[in-house]
Amino acid sequence: MRAGTVISPITVATSRSTRRRGLLGQTRIARPLLLAPAKQVHTAGMRCVIDVIWCRADGRILRTARVKPHRVTRVVVRAAFVIEAAAGSCEQWSLHAGDQIEVVDA
Repeated sequence: MRAGTVISPITVATSRSTRRRGLLGQTRIARPLLLAPAKQVHTAGMRCVIDVIWCRADGRILRTARVKPHRVTRVVVRAAFVIEAAAGSCEQWSLHAGDQIEVVDA
């Protein structure tokens, strides 16, 4: 959610195995994936470009990036969780560093 508006349903990966698997093997990302805890992601074995959003525990966005397959992102030390989404999602949702989001359990 952002400013009280739901921007997308999300899948949450909090176990080691679900975080490790992530979005691997998908050719199209139907819904974003929240990885917690996470400070860095990789796209080794991925088949598509993704948008990555690093957030503090309170949902403040620290950084966004578009990441191609077979890359490793830099570590964002203050990040508590990361959201992986389809390429173009940050523009579609108008998300930028400094924005505040809220992840709610539906």
